[in-house]
Amino acid sequence: MPAVPAHVDGFSKLPAELLITIAESCLGDSDGYFTGILFFSQVNKRLRRVILDTSHLWTAFGIGQGKITHHYAQLCIERSKSLPLKVSLSTFGCSDLPRLRYSVCEVLQPVTERIRSLETYLSAYRELQVVKEILKILNLPNLEEIDLDYDTMFFDGPDRTITLADGGAMLRTLSLTGVLITNPNLRSLKSLTLGGGTRPLWNGSNISQLIEASVSLETLTFIGTEMTFDTMEASPEFDLSCSSLLRLSMLGVAPNFIYRLLFTLQAPVLEWVHVETPPIEHVGAEVDWMEAIGQFEDIYGAATSPFSKVRSLTINPSYDGACAQDNEGFFCFLMTAFPDIYSLQLNAAEIDALDFSNGDGVWLGDWVLLREVTVTGVSVRSTFMRVMSFAQVRNGASAGSDDREASSVSENEEDRLVDGTAQDRTAEGSELDDHDDKLFTEVERIVMKRSKTADPAIDHMVQALRTLVRVVEVA
Repeated sequence: MPAVPAHVDGFSKLPAELLITIAESCLGDSDGYFTGILFFSQVNKRLRRVILDTSHLWTAFGIGQGKITHHYAQLCIERSKSLPLKVSLSTFGCSDLPRLRYSVCEVLQPVTERIRSLETYLSAYRELQVVKEILKILNLPNLEEIDLDYDTMFFDGPDRTITLADGGAMLRTLSLTGVLITNPNLRSLKSLTLGGGTRPLWNGSNISQLIEASVSLETLTFIGTEMTFDTMEASPEFDLSCSSLLRLSMLGVAPNFIYRLLFTLQAPVLEWVHVETPPIEHVGAEVDWMEAIGQFEDIYGAATSPFSKVRSLTINPSYDGACAQDNEGFFCFLMTAFPDIYSLQLNAAEIDALDFSNGDGVWLGDWVLLREVTVTGVSVRSTFMRVMSFAQVRNGASAGSDDREASSVSENEEDRLVDGTAQDRTAEGSELDDHDDKLFTEVERIVMKRSKTADPAIDHMVQALRTLVRVVEVA
């Protein structure tokens, strides 16, 4: 291959801003253990000069066992000037943990006030003890984000608590797996994620303690294995009150935890919920969702819900082999708990669960205010046919017809459904046995995220769907 002439240098003609953008996209969310920025700076002299002069490219780095990581951390500290730092601490596989503690503190002690983010993954109890000592020595007074992941299948230790400076008063984002904070003072916290790991830890008492300390919390996420949070079943009754909570996610948790949480949580301004369907195999008591609906209505009334402000619901499948019909009761419960949603996102694998009412196609039960539907993982014609049936029922038109009948509610009627007395909606629903007679908002937008398959029949269905719905997007 002939040598490339020395004068051919595309980098020399690109503006510095574009080179920085290229570097940022290549580095992505690298945690710093892989010295991508160092390799990137060797590509070209001009690119190296731009990278060395761009301080924010050096603000994230990792530190762990080995002098090379300490050298890299020092480079990042120097080249990032006075900018805030994001640090990833690695203890995995370290044979000399006391030495690691000393060297990490030696490198980071001079810049403790600049550290805004810290994350670490721990797989052994002795690693947890070293991290606790490092946090105690460094103090980290301006820490805004911390991710502590302690996940072990073996001895988890007698003390899984960690103490933060001032109880984490400056924290805005907190993620905990397998550890507890002893002195929570989370007055600035906006986002809280609680993971389960391989050994259950959370119960009503310590969850309540964290949420009670998080007076400004807006996002709450529970993530875990099937056995996560099953200690809730044996815990005493508790109250979870969070007046500022806007977003709630429950991913991979046991069904009895979803049940207990939604019966306990008081979140008057909650707007968005993300949940996974219950897995087939799980540890803990089974939940009879139809019985749960009756209990829910006994507590809150047949036409009211403590989550009446929720407008967006995302439902993902658990990917454990469950078929949609296995979750019909769960979907019924979601309709009862979140009756006034405007937007629904679900996977094509779950869409059959919404066809349990009359067998004529998906009409999404009593979600009368629903105006936007997103279906992901679409690959077969039957999914499009069900969505078509749903659009026909909700928008009061037949396929190929451009006129929509007056079956959608007016703005005044919608206000009555949301803010008026719930008794009106209950009486109305009890008098009407046929879903065609119900008052629905008109669906305005349908998004279909299809798999990469070519099927002309599906393309024809999309065109027909566009005669029923104002906005149809196929990604």
